[in-house]
Amino acid sequence: MNATVTSTGNAGVVLRTPRACVCVDVFWNRGGFGRGAFRPLVEDPVPDCILVTHAHWDHFAPDRVARAAAARKAAVIGPAAVTRAVRGAVPEESLITIEPARGALATAAFPWGKVTCIGTRHGEVHNSYLIEADGWRLLHDGDNEDARLLDAAAIAPLDALFLCPWQGSAWEDCVARLAPRRWFLIHLEPEEIAAHRTGRFLPELTDHVPAAAPIIALAPGESYELAPAGERTPRQGDA
Repeated sequence: MNATVTSTGNAGVVLRTPRACVCVDVFWNRGGFGRGAFRPLVEDPVPDCILVTHAHWDHFAPDRVARAAAARKAAVIGPAAVTRAVRGAVPEESLITIEPARGALATAAFPWGKVTCIGTRHGEVHNSYLIEADGWRLLHDGDNEDARLLDAAAIAPLDALFLCPWQGSAWEDCVARLAPRRWFLIHLEPEEIAAHRTGRFLPELTDHVPAAAPIIALAPGESYELAPAGERTPRQGDA
C-alpha cells in the first residue's frame, strides 16, 4: 500500500495512508516576531489524528487545531501544554496527553496503527513521534535538540525520517544509526531548501553528511509518494 507525505511549511507534515490521515505540527500560525499574519499555502487537511511536538507558536496554533479536530473528531496528542490549550474546544475524549520523560516511550493505539511518543529535548517538554500506519513506519523528530535520545533499537527500521539538522544535536550519527530508507529535512527556510537542491546545504553545514539516500526537502505544498518498490520525485499536492 502506498502512502503520501506533504509538507505544510516549517516542520508540518501530513501523512496519508489508505486508512488514515495523520498530521504532525501542521496547524501553526505564521505571525509573531513581525512575520505577518498567517496565509495558508495549501488547503487544510481533514485529519484522523493530530500530533503536536510542543506548544511553540511555529508548531502549534490552538484555534486551528480545534477547528481541524472538529472536522472528523480527530484525536489530538501532545504534551499537557498542548492539550490544555485546546481543552473545551476539543471533546475531552479526543484529547490524549502524553509527555514521557526524556528518552522514555509511551504509545497510543488506533484502528489504523499506533503512535509512540518519545520524550526528547526542546524547551520544557517536547515529544518526537514514531508513527506506524498501514505498515509504514515514520519518525517525526520535531525540534529535538539532542538526537542521542533516540534509541535506534526501539525505532528502526524506518521508511522515513523527518529531522532538522540542528548544529550540535548529533544528528549526523543519529541518521547513521537509524538508517532510514528516506530522510526528509524539515524546519528549513526557503533559501535552505534551494541550497539543498543544488547540493550545498548539508556540505556547508557539516563535514560529515550521513550516507542516507534519498535526502529530500519539500517546499510547502509539495508531496512525496512513498512506494514499496521504486521512488517518485516530489509533486505538488493538496495538504
